[in-house]
Amino acid sequence: MSVINRTFKSATTGMVTIYTVPSGKSAVITSLNHCNYNSASGIVYTYIENSGNFGTINNINDLAPNASIEIIGSGQKLVLNAGDKLRFYKQYSNVDSIVTLMEID
Repeated sequence: MSVINRTFKSATTGMVTIYTVPSGKSAVITSLNHCNYNSASGIVYTYIENSGNFGTINNINDLAPNASIEIIGSGQKLVLNAGDKLRFYKQYSNVDSIVTLMEID
């Protein structure tokens, strides 16, 4: 088992895959946060993709300026299976995202 931290910097916009569960493994997301560091509202959507099918974790159409939001945390967990992808869609380049997960063999 290994612990992985991923930070998705806001340099890009559109749909981005931040993590894919490797073959033969599963993963448990223990923390997922979005932070808007700009003076304008931010838009960010969070998805899980499995074999081309999308499951929405949340859609934030108005993340307040200079604010952050915890999507997963405080004891919550989300289990992903081999091949599942964690994906973000960001309309503007003012939102950073941080994910912490455990990869399990």
